[in-house]
Amino acid sequence: MRPVRSMRPVRWTSLLFLGWLLVAVISPAGGTSAGAPAPTTSLGALVVSPPGCVAPQPALAVFRARLINLDDPPTTAEFRVQSMLAGSLDGYSQSGRVLVVYGQEASFLEIGTRYIVGVHADLDTGRLTSAILQPEPLFGGDAVIGLNDIDLECPRVEDPIKTLLADGSSVDSGVLTPLKGSGPQVLDALVQPLALAVLLLIALVLVKDMIKAMGRSLRETTGPVQVARLRHHGAAPSGSAVGSAVGSVDGDQRQA
Repeated sequence: MRPVRSMRPVRWTSLLFLGWLLVAVISPAGGTSAGAPAPTTSLGALVVSPPGCVAPQPALAVFRARLINLDDPPTTAEFRVQSMLAGSLDGYSQSGRVLVVYGQEASFLEIGTRYIVGVHADLDTGRLTSAILQPEPLFGGDAVIGLNDIDLECPRVEDPIKTLLADGSSVDSGVLTPLKGSGPQVLDALVQPLALAVLLLIALVLVKDMIKAMGRSLRETTGPVQVARLRHHGAAPSGSAVGSAVGSVDGDQRQA
């Protein structure tokens, strides 16, 4: 009996040591330090935004859809919803169709193209809105001293209120994108003024040449005008002298 009693303290000591080791291993993984603020999630459990970081506003809904109509001038797009990716369109969709306001950015969309659309409900108008262009940072950004000068490392989160192509790529938002497919109209707008200017120049040249030709023909048909000059010598001649002078002039004209 003595060997059995001598082994009991050793067993109890081993069990206590194993229990303490198990608690020490589990507690750092499952617990949090006292006084540390719990992280908040802005766009779900996979994206954690610590306090002090600015997170984009979550989207009301994200869906795949095909663009079926644009108003004129393009500001609002009408989509036919094909599948929902997140959120809900309850109260905004009728027969699978939904209207989304883009403003001037709607000119970058093409009817018949499929898109992934993230929308947000505007509290002022009660309509769904989305965007294609993302706002550019101010000049200098975080390089300016004192601007957003914090020690936190904030995660980079894309704005979910955005419209993408069906493959996830960005919508072409180049300066000439709204002119795509309108080549003949653009060509006509450039060629017509140029052609009118050339025709006007040719007409002016023709009118100028016509006026010159008319003046030349008038000079040729009229010819030079001959004027007979009478010379007076001394006192006024008598009647016989005047008659002889007139007769001489008549004789000269007849010989001519």
